[in-house]
Amino acid sequence: DGQGIINGFAFPNSAITVLVDGALARQGRTNSSGSFSVTIDQIARGVYTFGVFATDSSGTKSSTFSTSFSVIGSRSATLSNIHIMPTIRVNPNPVQPGQNVTFSGFSIPNSTVEVENQRQKGGSERRVLTTISDSGGRWSLDVSTTGFAQDTWKVRARSSNATTGISTQYSGFTFYGVGQAVQRTLNSDLNRDSKVNLVDFS
Repeated sequence: DGQGIINGFAFPNSAITVLVDGALARQGRTNSSGSFSVTIDQIARGVYTFGVFATDSSGTKSSTFSTSFSVIGSRSATLSNIHIMPTIRVNPNPVQPGQNVTFSGFSIPNSTVEVENQRQKGGSERRVLTTISDSGGRWSLDVSTTGFAQDTWKVRARSSNATTGISTQYSGFTFYGVGQAVQRTLNSDLNRDSKVNLVDFS
C-alpha cells in the first residue's frame, strides 16, 4: 500500500478534513499561519478523488477542494498547493430591502478577499467587492441592499496574497434572501460547492 501526503493553506488554527472518494479519511489542523500537512497511510494502488475542506473557528465549513491523483504501489504521493476557499456567512438572512447585510468569514490570512454578489438569476446586478483579511484570516464586509430586488441572492469569495503568491479558487455560492426567505431549487450539487462530481456521487 502507498501513502498520500496532502499539503496546503487554509485559515489559521482551523480543522481540516480529507475525503477519499467521498469517505472520511483523515482529519488535522492548520498551524498559526494557516498551512497544513495531512498524511493518509495504507492506500491501495489506484486513482482516487481527494476532497479537502476546512472548518473555521465559528463552525462554518468551506467549500470542498477536490482533485484526483494516482497512488502507485508502496510509494508516497504528495499533493501540494491545496488552497482552501474562504468561508462565508450572511447576516441577517433574510435581509429587508435597504438594510445593510454583512458578509463575513475566514480566508488565507493577510489576503485580498474578492467577494462576488449577484441575484440568483444573474444579470446586471452582479457586483464585485474587495476587503482584506487580518492575520487570523478573519474578513468582513458590510453592504447596503438599497436597490436590491426582492429575490434570492447569492455570494461567493476567493482570496489572494500578493506577497506569498497564494491564491484560491472561488468558493461555492452562499444563498440569502432579500425581502423574503431563500427560494432555491435543489440539484445534484449535494455538498453545495458549485461542482457536481464524485464527491456528490459518494
